[in-house]
Amino acid sequence: MGIRQTKASTGFRLFERNRKALVLGVVSLMGHFGGSIASSQEVNSGASDFFSENLSLSGRFHPQFDHLDSNLTVDGEESELSADRLFFRRFMAGVKLDLNKQLRINYLADVSDRVVKNQVARLEIQLGKRDKLFVGYQKSPFGYEDTTSSANVKPIERSANTRFWNEVVGIGSYHAGVYQYHDFGDGWNSVFGVTHNVKADSDWPDLFGGDFASYLRLSKKGTFSPEVEHETGVDLAYKPLEGAGDIFAASVFSNLSFSEIEVKFEATAGEIDQGQGETNSAIGWHLQGSRMFGDTVELLVRYSQVDTDGYKLKLSSAIRKAPSSGYTYENVDSLYLGSNFYLKGNNLKLSLGYEWGEGSNALSGPGPLNAVEEIVSGFRARTQIKF
Repeated sequence: MGIRQTKASTGFRLFERNRKALVLGVVSLMGHFGGSIASSQEVNSGASDFFSENLSLSGRFHPQFDHLDSNLTVDGEESELSADRLFFRRFMAGVKLDLNKQLRINYLADVSDRVVKNQVARLEIQLGKRDKLFVGYQKSPFGYEDTTSSANVKPIERSANTRFWNEVVGIGSYHAGVYQYHDFGDGWNSVFGVTHNVKADSDWPDLFGGDFASYLRLSKKGTFSPEVEHETGVDLAYKPLEGAGDIFAASVFSNLSFSEIEVKFEATAGEIDQGQGETNSAIGWHLQGSRMFGDTVELLVRYSQVDTDGYKLKLSSAIRKAPSSGYTYENVDSLYLGSNFYLKGNNLKLSLGYEWGEGSNALSGPGPLNAVEEIVSGFRARTQIKF
């Protein structure tokens, strides 16, 4: 299959479709705080100043190829599906304008689907050495892997655990709101956010109507020795759902790096009330290990597991762009084996990976639910060009 195509829009329609979001970015000009986001995180930010009044442009391209097979077994009968895709996973362009040392406009968009999708549209204000305020649209501080920039996530796609909580359930991911950052010193940092409860790029929280979500991250970064670095933290989130119900979830993460080896662990648990008299107590986790060989080659492995407690999860949602069988599951396991080749640091990188996933305990589907087993497996390849 060629590069993914969608129906082209005229320039006027593109402008109209994104007019409110662009206005949000401009309104953000009147807003908040500073310091660029840390190199690997989209929501974490320590104490720093803006150093100059300037305009900077950035871009990131991710040409990608996926080949994924699905093997579905129902009452002993097997069926297979396959999907091949050659496409731009991301085609991003961004601009940062430092109005002064305390005020920055930050805008980043993805046009890989030939439609402008806002990634960041905010005003950043530096409030002294230890406090910052961001007003606008960005990722909410929930889930370390999800808030890590896609340029720095080592596997080609994020884990089943991350995708379940942030893409399927929607507790995190992108929200418009106000985010306050504080540096306590000695490696301790916090992020507090109040946002609209809907993943949208133009709406603001209706605080008086209760139409808002809240987020809190507390993290500690430091060293055990000159060679050993660590970072540990906890995220809390509350989000009312549209219509009825709500979600409360917590995520803990711990990262350890020493010499050429890096280990990352994240676990997430929460109560999902869909407003239908039933609450799902879901839990998920992933563990990732990687090792560098010299300055160019990196090998990595990641395992992830999700137990939804009855919340319907498609395997094609947990494993991005896998063929869809129509069945949903209570349990999903996934494994990723991959390698990264840093041809010019992280600015020019080739990633190759094998991904496997299994769904069990079928909850719904187009056929019988007894003795249902679905396995997805295949290969991904991506090039990163970043400037």
